[in-house]
Amino acid sequence: MARLLQPILTGLAHHLGLAPASAEASAQSSRYGLTLREMAILTLLSKGLTAESLARRLNISPRTVEKHLEHIYRKLYVCDRLMAVQRAYELGLLEPAAATFLQNQHPELETHEDGE
Repeated sequence: MARLLQPILTGLAHHLGLAPASAEASAQSSRYGLTLREMAILTLLSKGLTAESLARRLNISPRTVEKHLEHIYRKLYVCDRLMAVQRAYELGLLEPAAATFLQNQHPELETHEDGE
């Protein structure tokens, strides 16, 4: 049964933007031991969602979200959500489009090449 459902669930995760968008990102997530659910959490985290919002969006408890976050932090060798998202970009786990969202919401985070 799981073999029959896996392609459907994977397709749905891609459609909802909760899975790695590219084969390279998918390979990288496997390399770091991240599950599909952890990648979904990381993707939504990059969009600025809180643990409560993540829980509602994924229809799971906030405590479950916190446990997933703990696993993500451990696997990426980071200690908080901002560092997890930054590390995910560095490793190619997340696409730059999510970074645009953060810059639009928090322009003070934008870096300037001329040192300003």
